[in-house]
Amino acid sequence: MSRQRLAIGTFGDIGFLPAAHGRIMARARFRDWDGRTRLVQVTADTKVLAERALKVKLSTRDLFQPASSSLTPDSPFSALVDYWLEDGTAARIGGI
Repeated sequence: MSRQRLAIGTFGDIGFLPAAHGRIMARARFRDWDGRTRLVQVTADTKVLAERALKVKLSTRDLFQPASSSLTPDSPFSALVDYWLEDGTAARIGGI
């Protein structure tokens, strides 16, 4: 059975790896606002500091959500179509 997909703006399990000079790397997958899941990682002197730094980095990552849109992850598809049509993209592509 496959894993359940991460919700937009959330992260998965935090993993730890040894890094150079006795440091620790903390990393997790984060589902960005564009729907893509990306690996986010930080390195610190201890496991606790690495985990804390990663959580700070992940908590500020959602600030990159497009602010010029009234769309949310829960918006219906029709709202996306309306937004796209208002943007004028359809007129440029389809010659409407």
